[in-house]
Amino acid sequence: ERLETSRSAEEVRGEQNIPPGHMVIGYVGHDKPEKGAGELLKAYKEVKERLPASRLALVGLKPHVWQERIGELGLAGDVRVIPRTERVADYLQTFDLLVFPSYFIESQPNVIMEAMSMRKPVIGSDIGKIKDMIGAEFTFTGGDVAQIGQKLARVANDPALMERMAADNLARCADFSELHRLEAILDIYRSALEENGLA
Repeated sequence: ERLETSRSAEEVRGEQNIPPGHMVIGYVGHDKPEKGAGELLKAYKEVKERLPASRLALVGLKPHVWQERIGELGLAGDVRVIPRTERVADYLQTFDLLVFPSYFIESQPNVIMEAMSMRKPVIGSDIGKIKDMIGAEFTFTGGDVAQIGQKLARVANDPALMERMAADNLARCADFSELHRLEAILDIYRSALEENGLA
């Protein structure tokens, strides 16, 4: 199960040298440019002074690809790069806020669903069904560093807003899980019809 954890949040934060009381802003994805990790890094750099007690965790990236860029931005002590792992939930549980900056067309991203089910606030790009999943006010134009930074700073500096987002996401999660299941069934039927020349 993708949501099963093998370690406590405290253990994972300790392994990543996250200081007590620091906010963890998280990303889960891969190295392809259109997934938006580069834009998120730049946005985090722009707002870091407004979020001094924070760390950025990038899960699923190749450390050797990103460490030089992180150093050039002056963020070497503030960013953690975690290679691709089957234990995504171990890291997701430590996030105080998930950022989904992809500007590749996404339907209903699994990591957003997983974050919602773990009662996490989420901000993300305004593509696919993400607006419907998390609410339009918590989206930004994919690839727009300034917008990502503005949304990140606004949400991360408002604990009451983050708590409301987390509660709303958990409440919405059941509806989207059912919708996701029904769409998967429809895809199977469409494929069957196409294979038999009936579509």
